[in-house]
Amino acid sequence: MRQSTRKRAHTVHIGRTPLGRGLFACRRFRPQQVIGVVRGQVIDDPDYSSDYCMELGEGRSLEPAAPFRYLNHGCEPNCELFCWETDDPAPLDR
Repeated sequence: MRQSTRKRAHTVHIGRTPLGRGLFACRRFRPQQVIGVVRGQVIDDPDYSSDYCMELGEGRSLEPAAPFRYLNHGCEPNCELFCWETDDPAPLDR
């Protein structure tokens, strides 16, 4: 199920941090609840790097689209990412 940009805007927001931008929840989420879908471009290059890319393994990285490009990692995370592949060549702005 796709979330509209308007609905997503009520679940997360991009905010400033001392180190740049970060993604913040606008409300509480239940355990196992999906916060959103991270979309972006998969880069098949073991040497690729950017400030926002997520390593997928096997020399591939995901260059995520906003708002989820601003996800930050933590030593004590309160959520997790799940990865699955589709044949949908989703553009960055979807």
